[in-house]
Parts: sequence; C-alpha cells; structure tokens
Amino acid sequence: MTLPAAIRDRYHAASRRVTGAGGPAWLRRLREEALARFSESGFPAPKEEDWKYTPVAAIEATEFGPAPRGGELSAIDVAGLLPAEGPGHVLVFLDGRYRRDLSTRNALPPGASLGTLAEAFTGGLDEPAPFFSLSPRNPVTDLNPLLMEAGAFIRL
Repeated sequence: MTLPAAIRDRYHAASRRVTGAGGPAWLRRLREEALARFSESGFPAPKEEDWKYTPVAAIEATEFGPAPRGGELSAIDVAGLLPAEGPGHVLVFLDGRYRRDLSTRNALPPGASLGTLAEAFTGGLDEPAPFFSLSPRNPVTDLNPLLMEAGAFIRL
C-alpha cells in the first residue's frame, strides 16, 4: 500500500527537520532508504500476517514531533534517582535531549563505547552503522532511523 500523500508529506517534512544537520554519509543513506521504503509501503495493514492483531490507525493519524522544552531537572534530582552503590555511568535525557551537565561518564574498558547518538553520528564514537542494519525491515522500524535525533549509544 502506498502511503497517502498527506501522511507521506508529513513524514518527509519531519525527516527534513531531523536531517537538516546532515550527518555522515552512511546515516544519510540509511535515512533515505528508510524514507523510500516507508513512503512506498505505508503503515502495516491487518491483512499482513505480522500485524493482523495490531491496529495502527491511531498511530497513523497521530502527528509526532519533538517533545517541547520546559522540563526542569537538577543534579540533586538526578542524584536522588541513582543507587548509592559505587561509580557508574549516567546519561541524562530530559524531554528527549541529552543533558551533559547532569550526566556522568567514567573510564570504560578497552573496546567499550558509551555516548550519545549525536556523538556517534558526528564521528565521536566508532561508526554505529552495522548496529542499525540489524533491525528487521518493516514500516515501523523504518521510522526509527528516519526520525531519530537523540539517544544513548552503548557498545560492549
């Protein structure tokens, strides 16, 4: 099923907003391929075996966007949420945005990486491309690389 024009245009606009900063070639290619597949297939329908018990009409009708800014969080708030046991790593995201000032990163064992997707996308971490290609390809998983902006990247 081809995606209706209004919905297709909405996701194309969202993709342009997310990809405005560019990113590495592998990420641009991944996003372009995901957008092409999603535009061609649209959301899954009940006639598809894997989706016959999962109604997606409400998701299809919802216009998603970035969370509004405005949440407040302090170092004291973060400390109150953490276990008291020894040193660890804490990546804090507030309203979908990484907060470096509230995050803690300590030394990692050789070969391990811990950071944000933004750092991974700009070359701050080893190339994460192989990890994104492991997801099964379907319209819902195509939305992930298409619209992702923030998140944690952990490799052990």
